[in-house]
This record gives sequence, structure tokens and C-alpha cells, in this order.
Amino acid sequence: MKKIISILFIVCSLFSSMAYAQGGLTYSGTVIGEDGLELIGVSVAVKGTSIGVITDLDGKFRLNNIPPKSTVVFSYVGFENKEVKVTESKERETIVLKQSISSLDEVVVVGRGSQRKVSVVGAITSVDPAQLQVPATSVSNMLQGRVPGIIGVTRSGEPGNNFSEFWVRGISTFGANASALILIDGVEGDLNTLDPADIESFSVLKDASATAVYGVRG
Repeated sequence: MKKIISILFIVCSLFSSMAYAQGGLTYSGTVIGEDGLELIGVSVAVKGTSIGVITDLDGKFRLNNIPPKSTVVFSYVGFENKEVKVTESKERETIVLKQSISSLDEVVVVGRGSQRKVSVVGAITSVDPAQLQVPATSVSNMLQGRVPGIIGVTRSGEPGNNFSEFWVRGISTFGANASALILIDGVEGDLNTLDPADIESFSVLKDASATAVYGVRG
């Protein structure tokens, strides 16, 4: 009987050692934003190791056999990094990432829709609406000196007619009379009719990508 007990004890110890060697923890769950929507393509990595995955189409991730007391780092463009200490195996963990207030999360308007500033490859300048909250007779006057590549000219000092005309990339763009094309919510309009307080975003498209969408006027 003693021999049987000894053998059983040895076998049990062996299985415990094998489990510890494989042993890592399992850590899985879903990554969402503050709005509750799943985030796709979030980098999920174990700090100080080469272990890592990205979240799938449902925002889910799974890490297997990670060392005990590991720190898991969640990172995603436009969101603050988050670190989680993992001391035990967990399933269905919910990770909430907060939006970053850095410029990487700024969105600029392009020819068709909008893009994150970090992913834009065309020559685009955006103006913070807060910069337009200064004393001036019109929005066009406020833009002078705030956007590289724009030439602004005030032709008259007459009250009610002292607005600025401006050109993008120079007066010689497709002829000396080609002033900038102004689109307000997608419709051609006049900047001088706008109240600066009503402007949510202001973008200037300055290269061939604008011409491809709007033709010679772009």
C-alpha cells in the first residue's frame, strides 16, 4: 500500500510540474471605447516580452501562457495606452480605452468625407476654430497669417466692403483670377457670411488631391 501511495504522489507531482511549466495564465476579453463600441485592431502586448495579439472584428483578444504577474499593455491610435496587471487567469475581461486629447486624434475634412490627421497623406492644413475667435471684420480677414500657403489681400477699407480675398498656393494657380473654392458643409459659399462661432472645423486642401476631386477650381 505504501508503494502505491508513493507512486501516486510522484505522478501527481509530475503533472503539477508540467502544468506549471506550460503554465502561464490565460487572459482574454473585449476592448471597447468609452462609447461602448468594440475597437478593432487594438495592440495587446505583454510588457517586456514578444507575446502579443491584436483585437479581432468583435474587439476580442486572447493571450495564452503568459507569465504570472505580467503587465498587459493595450494601445490604439487616438486612444490613451492602458496597462493591466494580470495575476490570475481571466476570461471575458472588458477593457475600456479613453480617447486621447493629442493631435493624433484630430479629424480633418478632405474632398470626400473626413480622415484622422495621422492618416492623411495630402497637403492639408487645418485651423483650430479657437484661433478664429479674435476681433476681426470677417472670417477671411482672420485667416491671414494663420495658414501657410495662403495669400490674403484686402482691396478696400470701406465699411461693409473690407473683406479679404485669398488664394491657395499663389495667385498664378491656373490663372491669376482663380481664387480659392469655398465649400460650406459641402456647398459653395462665401466665408464672409459666416459667424466664426458657428465654425466647427476648417481645413484647407492644397495639392493635387483637391484638384482630382474639384477640378481646376480645386
